[in-house]
Amino acid sequence: MVTEVPEIDIEALLVWVYQRQRADLVVDRGVGLHELEREAAGIPVTRRTADGTGSSIAVLGCRVDNSGTPSGVLHPDAEAVHDAVCRAPRPLWTGLLIEVGRTGERPDWLPGARVEEQAILHRGKVVFVVDDDGCIVGPKVRTVLVRDEVGPDGRVRQVTLDRSPAALELGRRVYAEWRAALAWLVDELVSRQLLASHRVTGPAAPDEPWVSVL
Repeated sequence: MVTEVPEIDIEALLVWVYQRQRADLVVDRGVGLHELEREAAGIPVTRRTADGTGSSIAVLGCRVDNSGTPSGVLHPDAEAVHDAVCRAPRPLWTGLLIEVGRTGERPDWLPGARVEEQAILHRGKVVFVVDDDGCIVGPKVRTVLVRDEVGPDGRVRQVTLDRSPAALELGRRVYAEWRAALAWLVDELVSRQLLASHRVTGPAAPDEPWVSVL
């Protein structure tokens, strides 16, 4: 009987790897590795003799559990995914894939936000720019980040965000890098057939979601 391998989107797979399996902590700290694997990775291996255990019992008056963390507890697919993430062609991709996998939240590209110029007010009145001849050039403005939001009364109102206008471009660039990293990882896992228990799909995340809302 052939067992069907379940499909899973790359985002959900990364959440499983870094929230459930905690692969970055297990592998990077050597937890879950067999003794020879820990030594090969340069991770110190602490061994305890029977005499040492007996001394601890005599001092503490109780038996000390020296078994440590069980070896080989990390799912092979989780280890394969984390290994692939760590060899991403850009360190930024590695960091984004791990961090977003941990939080389970996509990078915030500030949906609905836009850059606008607002007149500067002083005591409720518009401040104007005056040239050397004393003629009014126009209102003094500042560049801000705004978004339309629905208020408690159900009406749409423009809200000025407490963020730098540069945050909009930054958020979109970070999202684009993360999306590119997802696509690379899917190709890496599929082309090299690195997974045994999962069939990865996606990424379902849109490429440039801000384009559809412009």
